[in-house]
Amino acid sequence: MNRTIIAVPGLLGIVSGATFLPSAVDPPGQIHRRPAIMTTLTEPKIEFEQPARGWVQTNCRFGMPELAEDHPYGPTWIVPHEGYVLQLSTVDKIPLWVSEKVTEAQISGDRPRRDLFRFDPTVPEHLQAGKPDYVRTGYDRGHQAPAGDQTSNQRLKDDTFFLTNMSSHKPRLNRSISRFLEEWTRDQITATAPVYIITGPIFYDSLEENPQTADGLVEYYSIGPGGVSVPTHFYKIVLQAKGGRWRAIAFVLENRSHSRGERFEDFRRSIDWIEARTAIDFFPEMDDAIEDALESEIAAMWDQ
Repeated sequence: MNRTIIAVPGLLGIVSGATFLPSAVDPPGQIHRRPAIMTTLTEPKIEFEQPARGWVQTNCRFGMPELAEDHPYGPTWIVPHEGYVLQLSTVDKIPLWVSEKVTEAQISGDRPRRDLFRFDPTVPEHLQAGKPDYVRTGYDRGHQAPAGDQTSNQRLKDDTFFLTNMSSHKPRLNRSISRFLEEWTRDQITATAPVYIITGPIFYDSLEENPQTADGLVEYYSIGPGGVSVPTHFYKIVLQAKGGRWRAIAFVLENRSHSRGERFEDFRRSIDWIEARTAIDFFPEMDDAIEDALESEIAAMWDQ
């Protein structure tokens, strides 16, 4: 596993670093990637025909999240599926955000989990992670749109196993506190109040908060022969209309092994905090007054 540095917005680029683990874990000579100055790769236009247009409208309630113009993620690929929509970084080979609408009907079935991890047919294979990228790395293929959010339709549940929907999670994040947060989110759903969820990675270093220690860079790791980036943190934003008003709550979990006693409710953040550290506007079409009210403060825990 290699140690790498990513520039914060405004300092584009990825710089290769030294190898810290033996080649049995990380193949020798692994190539790190940075955005090319000249490339023939063309990002797909964000113009979808039906049914993709409807999937975007359904899963992105206030428009697709928008990256700042000076974002550091390189070329990206918008990927609409019926059950979720995402934006893939072709440099990091993980989704920058995954947006989904989850209804009571979607989580009321008993369709089995079949673990059909596979390439996403809507994205060229060389732009996405492969199954070998996670082998013997110590990281899970962590769902961003969870399989548990699709239990009524087998095809939609299987679609959550596309590798474009995965990101590299520490096992004791993916199988514990992150899973508990996903379950809590589903518990908020009622017949008349679905939830809208946006999940994704953060590359963050608290030293950047202090002018005395900031150097404009964030260290992170990459795994596998494809150089899949390992985020330092993950965010989850939950939006719901309840009692005629919108409410929102957000969480940021560090990508590390979490102890049994840690609670996801202790890791709440404001949406503004997340936006400032991801260069993403999550609700670009929301009324400004409503958006300011929902995003500026750390929300209290919901009690149904």
